[in-house]
Amino acid sequence: MKSASSPNPWLEIPATDYEAHMGSPEVGQLQLLNQLFKQVLEETRPENVLVLGCTSGNGFEHFDLKITKHILGVDINPEYLQIAGKRFARLGACLELKCVDLQTSSFDDCTYDLIHGALIFEYVDAEVVLHRIDKVLSTNGVLSVVLQLANSQLPSVSKTPFTSLEKLAPIFRHYEPDQFSELAGQQGFYEAERKIKALPGGKEFFVGKYRKRSRSSEKTSSL
Repeated sequence: MKSASSPNPWLEIPATDYEAHMGSPEVGQLQLLNQLFKQVLEETRPENVLVLGCTSGNGFEHFDLKITKHILGVDINPEYLQIAGKRFARLGACLELKCVDLQTSSFDDCTYDLIHGALIFEYVDAEVVLHRIDKVLSTNGVLSVVLQLANSQLPSVSKTPFTSLEKLAPIFRHYEPDQFSELAGQQGFYEAERKIKALPGGKEFFVGKYRKRSRSSEKTSSL
């Protein structure tokens, strides 16, 4: 974890480097995340969406404004948000972008039918962020997450010509699916679905859906 006095390395990675790295043939994660986001939008058909670590808006082209009326995209890097705003101007007033640190910000002004966090929990204290978003997920809403699984044969941050991404390695941490689901459970979520996606380069990703545990089930489980 970075110290309190250290700048967040995400602020030192240009959007051009990020997109070129993630979309490069040896990484291929930009394409995977795009398709996973498209799938969860089609499956949940949310009216209100919160995207954690939205970067420059990968997958935002899949929003159907006949279905989704409010989109809040948050990221710590203002350059990413500026690009997302220009790139997806067609979303108009439905799109709200905020530059925030997920570990210190709250989103209490609205509730969301879908909260999506892809490859973001690796860079934050998951327990802290889960506690904050539990307050704003609607009763029947879905928390959708994508986590990179540990692989002892591969570096956490893939090697590419875009070396600025290597600044992320010191703050990267893996959450195993059961570990993450336990943390989510402590914050009032239960795992509703899981699957594993693999890329040709060998990296694997946990794709999970979580829902809020009802008050009645909490009482029953404590008996």
